[in-house]
Amino acid sequence: MVKITPLFDNILLEKVEYVEEKTAGGIYIPREGAEDSPAMGKIVAMGKGKAVKKAVELYGLKEGMEVIYSRYSGTDVKIGGKEYVLISVKDLLGIVAK
Repeated sequence: MVKITPLFDNILLEKVEYVEEKTAGGIYIPREGAEDSPAMGKIVAMGKGKAVKKAVELYGLKEGMEVIYSRYSGTDVKIGGKEYVLISVKDLLGIVAK
């Protein structure tokens, strides 16, 4: 199996698709085709750069967390049928709380 280790301030994310949301009134809002919305991913691996270390310290960033990132940032990578994105930590927009 191929293993990717991000360098410097990069993070490897496994792409996670948005699911439909249901409003209080019972209307389903589809997320597919929402080209202008941010994307979600699950952290698979992180580099050891200063910015990553700072994000870990400030926000508790760790592997397994789901995050939101700018849709058109990073480099798409496909390995073993799964889609990943290699992204700079500065392109992260938020952490998804569950």
